Amino acid sequence: MELDGDQLLDLGTLRQHADKGPAGILLEVWMVSVRWADGAPEIDAAAAARAMKFAVEYFMRQMQRGGIKGRVERGIGEDEGRYRLSFRHHDRELTMIVGPGGEIISQELIMAAPKFRWKRA
Repeated sequence: MELDGDQLLDLGTLRQHADKGPAGILLEVWMVSVRWADGAPEIDAAAAARAMKFAVEYFMRQMQRGGIKGRVERGIGEDEGRYRLSFRHHDRELTMIVGPGGEIISQELIMAAPKFRWKRA
């Protein structure tokens, strides 16, 4: 995918939606997982959390603390109208390709072995 420019996601672009669940968490199922508001993506936190194999509450807490970093890249050329959304957290990296209507075309989760740090005695 050819890309032109990128921007970091901030908390204003990530929202959690749905009817109140058992923990009182607002959860609304979107037919489209990504919406665009003022040129910035708003992604359904439940969809992103599920894709990263996290509970929604943990995902939201990590986003608020800055533990999950996000990136948005816009496709150019034959990929015009598509976006690549990437999320990183320690040993995980989620990449989603999103179509012009906000539908997730593909996604890939890569999990790497954690890095160990040796401590001096």
